[in-house]
Amino acid sequence: EIYRLAVAKTLPTSVGYRLESMVGSTFLSLIGDRILGLHKAVLLTLRDTKGNFVYAHYSVPHIPYLRIEPETGELRTSGATYFDSVQALDIMLGDVRRVLQESGTWEDTLLILLSDHNDPAATSDVRVPLIIKLPRMSQRKDFEGVWTHTQFLPMLERIFRDRSFDPDAVMAIVRTLAAIEK
Repeated sequence: EIYRLAVAKTLPTSVGYRLESMVGSTFLSLIGDRILGLHKAVLLTLRDTKGNFVYAHYSVPHIPYLRIEPETGELRTSGATYFDSVQALDIMLGDVRRVLQESGTWEDTLLILLSDHNDPAATSDVRVPLIIKLPRMSQRKDFEGVWTHTQFLPMLERIFRDRSFDPDAVMAIVRTLAAIEK
């Protein structure tokens, strides 16, 4: 079943749907279990770890789309849409925030949310959503320019090299890197 999961995750969408109809929801339930298992592990790590770097890759909202059952909190694929998956991820990120707040580390946390695309229909669009919550950040700053993955590591390097956790300093880094990309 694990092998089936690995194969199914690398297949084109149409083949994945066909495989789903042939084998039922077996690999889809494993995907849901894997995502919920990761989420529980992330929350446990955040509760028990202070001052460490935590990286979590949630494979939501990719196909197969998932939704959270309101009654049980379980992930389901039946009838799930892209927007159901976005809502499921939003709920999980809310859990992350709650745990960070409960542990007393929210104010000191640098949290970066990055997606690999911004719209399932925009397969050629390389612009991606980027959200940065800085330690002790009290004001929101919006950047309306184009952002791509090629700018992500240089941004992190500059933030950590310069210890630039001031919103204006980070915004200057983002603007500089975005201008280079053009």
